[in-house]
Amino acid sequence: MTDINAPYVSDFERRELLRAAQREAPWSRQPSESGERAVYEGRFPNTPEWAFKAYFDIESESDGPLMALEIFPATLSPPKEGLTHAVYKSLTFEWLRTDLRSWLGMNPPEVEEAVELGGLALRPGRAGQNPVFYAEWARRYVDALDATSRPLADLARRWSLSEGAIRGYLHEARRRGLLTEPPPGKAGGRLTVEALKLLASEYQEQRNRTRTTSKRGKR
Repeated sequence: MTDINAPYVSDFERRELLRAAQREAPWSRQPSESGERAVYEGRFPNTPEWAFKAYFDIESESDGPLMALEIFPATLSPPKEGLTHAVYKSLTFEWLRTDLRSWLGMNPPEVEEAVELGGLALRPGRAGQNPVFYAEWARRYVDALDATSRPLADLARRWSLSEGAIRGYLHEARRRGLLTEPPPGKAGGRLTVEALKLLASEYQEQRNRTRTTSKRGKR
């Protein structure tokens, strides 16, 4: 395990390790001139050597407009080629806005109707408080790995999301220890024991709720 006080650990990595140890979400609230804003701090989904902070106005009537963006090296040894245009363009905000809605307690558009998959109704709740959301996305990804050579493209088409949004969910699933790392340079990963326990528990709870509702309806 990485020593959080080691001299080779960056300030960002220390904050990241603390959040992981305390199971905290990468989101926080900060005061602003307009009242309050939400701040996300994390790594680029495709280039984890770079990190960023995104500031969203949550007092606005529109859907969380992006107000500011900070980009910085995630480690003390940044890539020698620097922050290239390709890296910058790889950062999309669709999955961030979806995660923001979840963190604020709002259902993302793709799960407004509590879509059922494999018997499990996906209910994201608040990001950082409901790891089942990320465990279920990890399960979808693992299933897609077994069914197609392009799992991200398949999931993006099926759920009407961008591949970047799904990468973000999978990155968070791995950070939470719910999905194993892929082989170097390849797509892959398997559900961890923790993920399997979470999914089994949630599935059983939903079955119990369904039975309770059914019994009440018969009275």
